[in-house]
Amino acid sequence: MKLLVRLSLAPERYTDAVNRLRFSVRDEAAELLMYCEEKDIPVFVVSAGLGNLIIPILAYSGHLSPNMRVLANFVRYKEEKAVSYST
Repeated sequence: MKLLVRLSLAPERYTDAVNRLRFSVRDEAAELLMYCEEKDIPVFVVSAGLGNLIIPILAYSGHLSPNMRVLANFVRYKEEKAVSYST
C-alpha cells in the first residue's frame, strides 16, 4: 500500500486498467449478486485487496449496485494525488 501511495497513480488509472484488461466476476458470483440486487439483499464484499480496483471491476461487469458495500484497503486521494491509505 505504501508503494501505491508513493507511486501516486491517478484514480482513473484503476478504471482504465480494469477496462483494458476486461476483468469480470465468476459466473456463480454474478448470479448471486443479481439475485441479491433483485431482492434488495445487502451485500458486503470483504477483501484484503484494493478497493480502488474492486469497485471498478464490479462496475465494469455490471454488478455494482446500491445494496453493496466494499470493505477493503483503499488509497485515499486529495486533489488527484494519493496521500494515504486505509486498511
